[in-house]
Amino acid sequence: MTEVIEYWRAIELFDPPNIPRATKLRDRTSGTEWVQPVMLDGARSLPTLPWQAGHRLSDERPKGGRYGACWRHTVYGGVFSLDAVREKLTKHFGYPQEEDYGGARKSTESAVFGFTVDEHGLLVEDTLVFSSCAWATGRVRDPGPQTPGWLDGFGDLTEEAAAAVALLAQRRIPYGPGAEASEGWRKPIGEILGSAAEGAVTALIASLSGTLGAIGVGALSGAAKPVLSRLNKRLAGNDSAEHPEDAKPQEQEEESGPGRPLVALDLVAFAAYVADLCGVSDLVDDTQFRIRSQPVSRKRDGSLPDAEPPFLNSLFPEDLERVAGAAAQGYGRALTAYLTAPDAVRAEDRVDVRENSSTVLDGVGPGKFPLGRWPADTDKPLVLSQQFAVNTISAELMHGDGLFSVNGPPGTGKSTLLRDLIAAIVVERATALARLPSPANAFTGTSTWTVDGTKRSVRVLRPELTGHEIVVASFNNGAVENITTELPARRAIGDDWRSETSYFLDQATALLGGPAWGAIAAPLGKQEKRRQFLERFWWGEGATGMQRLLQNLEDDPVLHDPPVEERFPSDRGCPAPVPSETPPTPTGWHAAVDRFHTALREATRLRDERLAAEQALRHRTSAAAETAAVINMSSADVEWMEIRERSDRMITAARATELTVQALRIELEQHRAARPRGLGSLIGVGETSRQWREREKLLEQRLSGAYAEHADAQGRAHAAAEQERIAREKAGYAAEAAERIRTERAAEDHRLKRAREAWGSHFPEDWQERDDEERELSAPWSDEEWVQARTRLFLAALDLNRAFITGAAGIVRRNLVQLTKTLGRASDAPPPDAQLAAWQTLFLLIPVVSTTFSSCGRLFGALGRESLGWLLIDEAGQASPQAAVGALWRARRAVLVGDPLQLEPVIQLPMAVQELLRQCYRVEPEWLPSRVSAQGVADRVNRWGTSVVRHSKDGEPERVWVGAPLRVHRRCEQPMFEICNAITYDGLMVFGTANEPFPDRQRRPYSSSSWVDVRSADTEGKWVPAEGLALSQMLERLHRKHGVSLDRIRVLSPFRDVVARCKDLVKELDWKSAPLPGVKDYGEQVSRFVKEHIGTIHTMQGKESDVVILVLGTHPRRGQKAREWASETSNLLNVAISRAKRRLYVVGNHAEWSKNRYFDKLAAELPRYSWPPDNGIL
Repeated sequence: MTEVIEYWRAIELFDPPNIPRATKLRDRTSGTEWVQPVMLDGARSLPTLPWQAGHRLSDERPKGGRYGACWRHTVYGGVFSLDAVREKLTKHFGYPQEEDYGGARKSTESAVFGFTVDEHGLLVEDTLVFSSCAWATGRVRDPGPQTPGWLDGFGDLTEEAAAAVALLAQRRIPYGPGAEASEGWRKPIGEILGSAAEGAVTALIASLSGTLGAIGVGALSGAAKPVLSRLNKRLAGNDSAEHPEDAKPQEQEEESGPGRPLVALDLVAFAAYVADLCGVSDLVDDTQFRIRSQPVSRKRDGSLPDAEPPFLNSLFPEDLERVAGAAAQGYGRALTAYLTAPDAVRAEDRVDVRENSSTVLDGVGPGKFPLGRWPADTDKPLVLSQQFAVNTISAELMHGDGLFSVNGPPGTGKSTLLRDLIAAIVVERATALARLPSPANAFTGTSTWTVDGTKRSVRVLRPELTGHEIVVASFNNGAVENITTELPARRAIGDDWRSETSYFLDQATALLGGPAWGAIAAPLGKQEKRRQFLERFWWGEGATGMQRLLQNLEDDPVLHDPPVEERFPSDRGCPAPVPSETPPTPTGWHAAVDRFHTALREATRLRDERLAAEQALRHRTSAAAETAAVINMSSADVEWMEIRERSDRMITAARATELTVQALRIELEQHRAARPRGLGSLIGVGETSRQWREREKLLEQRLSGAYAEHADAQGRAHAAAEQERIAREKAGYAAEAAERIRTERAAEDHRLKRAREAWGSHFPEDWQERDDEERELSAPWSDEEWVQARTRLFLAALDLNRAFITGAAGIVRRNLVQLTKTLGRASDAPPPDAQLAAWQTLFLLIPVVSTTFSSCGRLFGALGRESLGWLLIDEAGQASPQAAVGALWRARRAVLVGDPLQLEPVIQLPMAVQELLRQCYRVEPEWLPSRVSAQGVADRVNRWGTSVVRHSKDGEPERVWVGAPLRVHRRCEQPMFEICNAITYDGLMVFGTANEPFPDRQRRPYSSSSWVDVRSADTEGKWVPAEGLALSQMLERLHRKHGVSLDRIRVLSPFRDVVARCKDLVKELDWKSAPLPGVKDYGEQVSRFVKEHIGTIHTMQGKESDVVILVLGTHPRRGQKAREWASETSNLLNVAISRAKRRLYVVGNHAEWSKNRYFDKLAAELPRYSWPPDNGIL
């Protein structure tokens, strides 16, 4: 596992963020941020830097907060292009450059160093950063990836370079032209920074004008001015300047002091030095810089906030190195599962949810539901696949640790699912809270430390109250902000519940900046978000600040937190004031516990009712079973009658044999009584005696035979009687069973009838008869009564949470004061164990915190393995696998939600270099970042899911296992849904979108989705001007004639140059003639449309609009390779199509594009109209 993490770290070293783009002066107002490019190559004079006198900023007053502001400048030196790095690397390894037709890779400019200077140009301590990309690129060349430890040592280089730059910033360097002047600066530059820096400065000075005036004394450091002033006088013919002894004493100052303002030549020297140190001098322009000047607001005490180091490197390597270094202690179950070796994945344990509908029904049984539910509209419960995912996550992770993945194609309700999961976790923690006798009992220990002789402390929570922290993370800011700004918003609450819902509403509204119902979530992560959190939520305005509120609650636990419906009657405007007569919100602890237990009992009671109904449904007696019981009873009766008749015959026969015996016995007795008498009979002689004896013998024989026959008959009669008894009992049992089945079935029918009447379609009685679509659109067991009870339990849990915060206000406030030092990156931040305790306290107040992956390592830097309860990763299909490692390491439980069938993560490093690095670290091909997303990595090890057939880039079909899929799509109308479902999802999705008139009910319907066939060989690169004409006419008709506002339209293309020309075209359109009613500022609207609604497909992922116009471009003959690139996989086209909610218009050459895979399906589904139009379709 460790080698995989180290491999990913190596990849990340080559992925720097883009340095800030230059500001367009026409878009800038005085006193605001300004990013200025500085290019010295070919310059005739040194430029004036923003902190130097004479620069435009010296006359501008920086805009800032109430306590004043000043300028702060971030310098990015030695600019280089990442495209050049990629090209060098591929050539170095002998691979061709990979084509990037669509601009998926960043056209990044980075720099070899960055640092911050204050308003006077003095270097700000601890802000110096060096480029890991430049360093790693140099290491590829020497010593090379085959050398063990070849990527070790960046920290050592950083320390060495930082010391050198800091030393130079302290020295007084008398830059100047000419041999004599150079004696004053060559030596210190050479000694401190080396020959490369010396040569760069020499070359630049030589390229400038030969007079000192061309350099400009104002561009030099103040410490160098005396020496250069003398030189200037000498060049001007002033003889006195030739004699140093005639100089004033201050002109002979020693080179000492706290530092000096930096000048342009310093920056050149720094850049050349660092580039040489990294071994990339040929890639770096040491005369090109970027300077970002920002107004910085002063704090209340007049001091300035600490400066953040420039964002010059990927933030992942440091965190990946931290995780790899902790391997000896284990990675925790979530990350361990994530890093399961490819050959250890147990595919035989997988359960295909598409093929096992009964298993899915079991998974959404009443006993599997978490008892809490998000307060969405009661009539909009989660549908089958959403509820299955929530239930399975709860069953597998709520009381354990591990990893789960959910496949969420666009429009299938990922955010809705996460809301219900969050509600379930909040209720689970409230169950633990409710066991406390008082809020103070939640804290069992104290973590203490000392700062400057002052003892500080944080109270530590009971273990059973921890492990419920929820962190939402994603690869991009948009995804995490969408969740954590949607959760607290008024519109996140269903109409049914707004009169009952509120949770620190004023503080939530201050943080959100709009109508909010409660402080359920906070966006943190990067410094700006943390600063906003502290300013808006913690400090706030007056009483709205959480710190002030907690202070007030310490003294007087009275809180006015009325429901959102009273404060915000609509989704707009400011909160209505709380009337003075409004009673305070109940915050008593014991009463809150009682209300929670009451809600819990009611939700449990209703669950048990549905459990009984489920058991009845599962084990109900069918009509066939009842018929079988009756048949069995009848059969037993018939058998009994037959056996009884046979028994009667046997008894009769036995009685007959008995009579025979009796008769023969009498006859024998009579015969013996008639024995002859006399002497002859006594001695047995004589004929009479002989005959008598013979007769006696005969009778005895007959009697003996009768006895035998009677015994046999009697035995048969007894056996028959026993058989008759058994048959009689069997018939009785059959009759009893039939009666019992009739009674049970009647009771079951009555119970099921009541369930059917009470719960309607939510009662899955006819599950086996429903087709796949009906099942997916259903919501088994989520009837109105139970949905309401589960929702009220969540609201009761929040009430209990609020009562806890009120009851422990002092402890909570003091703990959070220490956390603010961590969020503000104060130098006296608490030690790691105290930070963990403070974070856990914050999560008790605000259940959900969001961050990007890149900010996770800094936000939670002090927290270690499994220190957080839950990690919810959104849009995981677009995250590189390494991006999630640090967050997964810190989490006990992780749920990844995303779609690996959308656009893959974009890795800046060429595939060839990724492959070579993979071989160096000896990891399997499955870990190549260009081939798998974080979602794909997690999906492999999820037992629950399904297989989707898709085609690889070489056209071969392959089965892809995706985790528990969300299947009901509610975004796109037809035919967009059908196309996406066919080309990408193998029919996985179910159509759930309601079709509406377009543009709206008031206007005449506009054309249905279609393909505008533009056939033109007149092209400029990939741009086809005729397609631009078609686009312009479509925009004008949509906007002007049909009233479709620009914010409902997006223009996409696979190619960057087509997008650029589309933007130019839109800017040139005449938007002001015949304006739409109510539109006041077309300029602002068009500007926003161009900036935010026109882009490549890659840049529009995650966005949606009613109308999407896909402009394809390319030359009909020369553009075939570009078209093949766009159709390598279905992902690109899938993203483009699934952005369109109502209409999709494709503009391009129908004949050429329809020859390509996936586009043939698109062409087949859309009606084709030729351009220029001959039927008014446009």
